[in-house]
This record gives sequence, structure tokens and C-alpha cells, in this order.
Amino acid sequence: MRNIFILFMGLLLISNSSCQEKGDEVKIFVSWPGASYPPGYIWKQGEAKPTGVEPKLIERILKIAGYEYNFIDDYVYNKNGDVRLDVITDGKADITIRSITITEDRKQKVNFSEPYYFDGASALVLAKSGIESKDDFQNKRVYAIDFTTAYDWAKGNLLESDIVRYEDFSGNQAPEQLLLEGKIDVYLGDRTFLKTLLSKSPNFMLLDESYTLEPFGIAVDKDQTQLLNDINNAIEQLRSTGELEKITSEFKK
Repeated sequence: MRNIFILFMGLLLISNSSCQEKGDEVKIFVSWPGASYPPGYIWKQGEAKPTGVEPKLIERILKIAGYEYNFIDDYVYNKNGDVRLDVITDGKADITIRSITITEDRKQKVNFSEPYYFDGASALVLAKSGIESKDDFQNKRVYAIDFTTAYDWAKGNLLESDIVRYEDFSGNQAPEQLLLEGKIDVYLGDRTFLKTLLSKSPNFMLLDESYTLEPFGIAVDKDQTQLLNDINNAIEQLRSTGELEKITSEFKK
């Protein structure tokens, strides 16, 4: 009986060894230097870490929770999936914060914190296109990133549109450039991000409609339950003092 107890305790110690502790450094994935998705994050080449709403928020959360942390920038990704989740399941990061909508499918791969912001899918078009609402998307080329909820919404609701993705185009063109060149008619994405593109060209117009209302959450490794609890407690503290709303208000500007 004593030997069974010793064996049990040994297995328990081994199973807990992967859990994040306060003395450990939390590995955060946002993206890579040179990439940006404002106002969520901007990571300029040559800078040690990203800036923007979400890096600011996660730093504040982990400071309250008492964790050291670093933003990883060397993850090599060769898959065709959702890098925001795969970086965690590959064991390269403990958490990801990058405008990730909480969904039941994604919960199969990672745990999620309590929501820190709500956003929705909207549409960017050319002002001269004559497109005024989703009713005008019929027979139009509608672009959405294929691992996003905007893409899922389009596939489920725009049955008479041509839904296209990044992989459908050669080269490394941003969707807003595809829109300017007439290769797509509609660009679907998070409304907060699409608003930032309006300053890039006077030819852009953001439709008034939002087609979804979705909670953004911090993705956390399923083995890091204590880390998840500490993140949620910090979010609740920020919410109760009004600081969460103050930080995330940058999304609305």
C-alpha cells in the first residue's frame, strides 16, 4: 500500500511539473516583429516587444497576477491553420492575446480567459462600388481570413457570394490592396481593425453594419489552470476599477 502511495505521489508531481508557477516566465505570443493589427497590436521591426491595446493589457494583467513574462518572436510556423492556437498546442507559448473570438471549437484546443472586449465582423468596400449593405454582396467577391469567425459567418450567410481567402491569390498582397486593385469587392474583418484602414485611402468606406457580436479572450494552455485562474482574477480586478474599460477604449478610437 505504501508503495502505491509513493507511486501515486510521484505521478502527481510529474503531472504538475508542466503547470505554470509564479516564479516561471510566461511566454506570450502576439505575432512577429514587422507585423501589426492595430489597434490590437503593432510590432515594429527592431523593437523588443509589441505595443497596442492587447500587449498593454496582458502586461498589466500579468503584473497584477505576479508573473514574469516575455513576448516570443522566434516561433517557426509552417502549418495552414490558426497560428494563435497552434503556437500553444505546439508548446511554444503559454498564452496568446490577439483578438481571438471565444468559440466552442477553439475551446477544444485551448482554454480561454473571461472576455476582455466585444467586437464584430464588418465590411470594408470601395466608396464608389455602390455596395451599401450585405444585401449588395450577392455575386461579389468577399474576402475573409479562413480561420476567423468572419469567414465562418460569410460561408454560412453569403450563399450567393464568392468567398475567397488569402490562399486564393498569388504574392503577398494585403487584402486592402486587393480591394484597391479590384481583385475583391468586400473585405470582412473585425470592425475595430477595418476602421484603421480608412486612413490608408480616401477610396475606402466602412459599412455601418456589424454582422456579429463576439467576445475576445486570452487563449491559455490547457495545462496551465493556475495561470488561467490568475489571469481571470486580474481581469476582474481591472473590470471592477474601471481600468479594463479605459485600456480597451483604445479599440474604439
